[in-house]
Amino acid sequence: MNVVCMMHVVIDTYHTYLCCEWNLGGGLQSHFKMAELGITDLNNILDELKLFSKNRWESFGLKAGLYQPTLDKIKAKYKEDIELCFKECLSFWLRKEDKVNEEGEPTWLRLANIVEYTGDRAIAEEIKKNHNPHDTDPHDADDSNVEIGSTTGAFDSSNSDTIELVIAINDYDMEEEYAAMNRKLSKILTFAIKDIFNKQSLEDIKAYLAGLHRESTEMIKRIKETVDKVDLMALLRSYFSLSNVSALKDFVEDLEIDHNSKELADLLNRQNTFYENILAKDFAKKAIEDHKMCKTDSIITFKVSWNQDTATLKEFEIFLSRAFKSHKIYIRLRVVCQSLLTFVCSIPNWLLEEITEYVNKRKDHLISEGVVEVTIDSAIIFNVEGGYAAIIFYEPNDTMTFTAVPSNQLPALLKFIKENHSFAEVDVIHYFHFKSLHGFIELNLFEKPPTGWTVKPVVKPCRLYQDDIDKFNGIDCSVPPCCLMSICGLFDPKTKSVLHYPVSLNGIEYPVTLSVHRVVKSTIPTSPIISYTGIVYYERKEDDYLVAFIAARNLKSLVKYIEEQHPLANIVKLVNFDFNSNLGYIKLNFNATTQDKSLTQWTTEPQSGKLFQKDVDNFDDALDYPQSCLISFYGTPDAAQSMQYSLLIEGVADGDTLFIDFTLNPSLSGEVLYIGLVYYEWKLTEYLMTFIAGKKGTELIQYIEEYHPLVEIDQIFTFSFSSPHGFIELIFDSSQDDSCEGWTVQPFVKPCRLYQDDIDRFDDSNYPFPPSCLTSVHGSFDAVPKLRYSIPLKGVVGTMAIFIDLKLQLEKDVAKLINELHSIEATFKEEMNKKDGEIAASKKKLYDSLQKQSMIAKEKQELSERMMTLIKEQEIPKKPESLKLFDYDVSKLEIVLQPMEDLWFQLGHQLNVEVSLLSDIQETKDTKEQMRSLLQLCSDKGVTMMQLEGALEAMDQKNLIPVLQEFSKELEASLSTDGSKRLLELELEETKAALETCKSKQQEQEAVEEMLKNELILKDRTISEFAKEKSQLLELINQLQDEKQNGPSATIDINKVKKVINDVLVSYYATFNSLPKRSLNYFISQLLIVRLVGTQGLTMEEGIDEFKASLSFKKKLPQVQEHCQKFVNAFRSVGGIYADTAIALGEDWIEAIRNELGFDFNIDTVRHYGLHSYYD
Repeated sequence: MNVVCMMHVVIDTYHTYLCCEWNLGGGLQSHFKMAELGITDLNNILDELKLFSKNRWESFGLKAGLYQPTLDKIKAKYKEDIELCFKECLSFWLRKEDKVNEEGEPTWLRLANIVEYTGDRAIAEEIKKNHNPHDTDPHDADDSNVEIGSTTGAFDSSNSDTIELVIAINDYDMEEEYAAMNRKLSKILTFAIKDIFNKQSLEDIKAYLAGLHRESTEMIKRIKETVDKVDLMALLRSYFSLSNVSALKDFVEDLEIDHNSKELADLLNRQNTFYENILAKDFAKKAIEDHKMCKTDSIITFKVSWNQDTATLKEFEIFLSRAFKSHKIYIRLRVVCQSLLTFVCSIPNWLLEEITEYVNKRKDHLISEGVVEVTIDSAIIFNVEGGYAAIIFYEPNDTMTFTAVPSNQLPALLKFIKENHSFAEVDVIHYFHFKSLHGFIELNLFEKPPTGWTVKPVVKPCRLYQDDIDKFNGIDCSVPPCCLMSICGLFDPKTKSVLHYPVSLNGIEYPVTLSVHRVVKSTIPTSPIISYTGIVYYERKEDDYLVAFIAARNLKSLVKYIEEQHPLANIVKLVNFDFNSNLGYIKLNFNATTQDKSLTQWTTEPQSGKLFQKDVDNFDDALDYPQSCLISFYGTPDAAQSMQYSLLIEGVADGDTLFIDFTLNPSLSGEVLYIGLVYYEWKLTEYLMTFIAGKKGTELIQYIEEYHPLVEIDQIFTFSFSSPHGFIELIFDSSQDDSCEGWTVQPFVKPCRLYQDDIDRFDDSNYPFPPSCLTSVHGSFDAVPKLRYSIPLKGVVGTMAIFIDLKLQLEKDVAKLINELHSIEATFKEEMNKKDGEIAASKKKLYDSLQKQSMIAKEKQELSERMMTLIKEQEIPKKPESLKLFDYDVSKLEIVLQPMEDLWFQLGHQLNVEVSLLSDIQETKDTKEQMRSLLQLCSDKGVTMMQLEGALEAMDQKNLIPVLQEFSKELEASLSTDGSKRLLELELEETKAALETCKSKQQEQEAVEEMLKNELILKDRTISEFAKEKSQLLELINQLQDEKQNGPSATIDINKVKKVINDVLVSYYATFNSLPKRSLNYFISQLLIVRLVGTQGLTMEEGIDEFKASLSFKKKLPQVQEHCQKFVNAFRSVGGIYADTAIALGEDWIEAIRNELGFDFNIDTVRHYGLHSYYD
């Protein structure tokens, strides 16, 4: 780039510039710089805004970063003078009041953006044109040269070594600036890498990086292979690029790596300025690529419907922070495409499944942010581009509103509802296309509402016309068209507690039926009605402390009074009460106080002790101050720093007496104060306790009133952090003074912390919700009736704690019945344990018997081997093969064949003995006798020794043939003397007798084994009967608990329910087969996630068959309902026609079961979109 240097002092403060510094030491450094506006520019701004509509001054102020109370003060000061209000608003903006700096410092470009936001685009464009003099025909400029325009004034080079060159923004080379920032990033990484190797801390760095990619084996392998500086540079560049350079700052600080902090801070500011001022569409035109893809990365894209003329890279960065808080560190912007506005990002492969599930769960919120399509690795997760979005929302006054807008205007519609219908509950969002051009969408109400309910449209027919819908653009004070409907449930025993009323939508491509879901107000679980709220607070007054008790009907008014009139006060206690109607006042009894030892160093002086009901009722926070009871405390110089005190309140309703225990903590004086607030919600079977914190109690209460109107606020108190940028932590493992038996107190997240930096961001427009800690508090049926649970707070000044005071919600009679059933269950369990013991003993006897039998078999085998040895020792000479069996002593031959006497029948068959003769022999039950008879028969038949050996070989008894051959020798020749022969004969007879004894023992042991088996069978039968009785008992217990929550179901035939479900499914086969095949795999994957099928790649028919097969195993109504709900949810998660099919199928199931079986099948068929799903 050639730069023509004409050195001049810049005096034109209206223009936006790219400034370059020529350092005389060498080198050209460039950075983005916006000329800032100040209060001296007020007249110039007023001249530019002569034609601006001043009645929009409040919208201007809010967009500029001014708080509503500031605007209210301006309005009160200048009344109806719009011109003066606007001028004062501009003055506040130029003086950077409130959060102007956070929204964007005052510049001409910022002014143009604010004006464009309020709806006056023409004036905005004029401002940009007037204050960007180089905004001329682009063909007039040469991209390769930057010309420095001359201005008046002299430059004194003696004052500085730095010469400032001013370049107009339109001549700004975006690509060169991005490349320069990339070079600076490499320089910072090089400096850090040098320190890593100097400290020899490479292994620590590798361990840290491996922790970020906790499930990627490829990345772990690459990290392990990193050994030198070049490897480490390549590795770090795969983690850090300009799109996530803030993560680099956390990295070097967490690991205490020495780095050039000034260079890094400069890069962060430079990147932030670039992101704030570069339009996403311009970034897309240049096709700048932030980083290259790695083989360990996947792609996620976001297509948005944002205004391309105003959407900056910063807006996308904020969107990621807001929508992907826990994943943002892993999502890096790569490029921007011009198709609509499409942001292409990279994510690590191991995050693929988790981020897909997250996007599916948060789909409604992403749509509300203006996202029209999300794809992950080319797979479309959802797409709502084009078409229209219909919304149903409910007001507290029994009014239902139906409205519709173009789908890309959905974020603007949700914002409109939030601003103009603060307490509305957004219930349904449905995407659709009109059936014909310039058509309409109509709500049809055909069914008669159930008894006790009225559903009345304000106007008939209920139609929204396409031309009216298209007019809504979110600006120009446009209002979406709507249809209103009154829905009211009468508080009467005959009224059905829950209304599911079908409303069909016609005039659209795919007509659908939505369900109006309402609950009779009296059945909504609400907190006990408390008429009055009191607050105890204290503040320091010179050398003493003033403790005050104030009361009103509205908590917010009390907190507002304390914050405005006593900003340094410490709130310590919240009290809910009602006046005794007979007295008309409450009295603080100071004489009945309980004191601890620390109070002896303090002196108390009560100043007023009564609050009259009429004064509290007449309190108007806009006109006066609330009535109060006051006590002064004076402490000695060595007084304790923390003091416990208790007040007694008399005169409350029902004759109760309230004790107010609180801690006076002087150490909080002078600290930055925060407000902590605890509230409870009843969730069918448990309490949900939420702890939130912020700088302003009124903002916390406003948030609760807007998003959680039915909760009970239980505690509010002031606290201060013990260290800067610290946290407040709830400690759940502390010992308790009172019994908590039967209660579980379980935080949703551990450690349970709120960080100071997050609390400070709460009032920022990008952080509409306060940080919170959620805790489940559940009491079992046999829990102690009242829970008193202390939760100490860590990270705060002084000793503080949250106290949970709750009562058991389960009705006593049901609890008693369930308790009795559990007692019976315990008796059954004891009996079963006894039977289990008996069975265990019998099994041990059987085991011992088997062991003994094994020993006998072994002994028998040893005797057989000994016998064979004895026979060998006789050395009977082998007789000629022609000799027959009758030439032998059959009794001795019987001994040789004794090991196979059980196989006598097979031996006879091999020797061709007739079957009839074998059958005769078989009548003799003794196997030894049977073998003897067979040998005698064979001997009589003239069977030869060769035939016998052949039969043994055929029967695979070859081991007996050598013995048989030895036996064939003449006995006389084998024995040297008659004495030796006699001794061998005696030993053979003894061995034979021992074998007989072993056989007898074996038979006896087999009898014992048979007896033990019969005993086990009998005991197993008894256990089965016990198990059956236990199963029936558990079913009775579950049935009672189900009746407690869902109503009686004892008379329901579950098989009939499953038959109706299957019949409806069969009627839908044609519909299922007509669904788009491109979404089938995603639908099957959703069934796989909820375990309705066991594998991917199924057809629609196979998926339904698996659903029906698993349904057949469901034995209880809640199991069937849950099973069907998962099936419907899988359809809904696909969206489009699949979601419509889910709604229709679920409603047909409900209707069929109601008509045929006469009860309500409890599944949710409504597709829930909107604000409430995000907030939940």
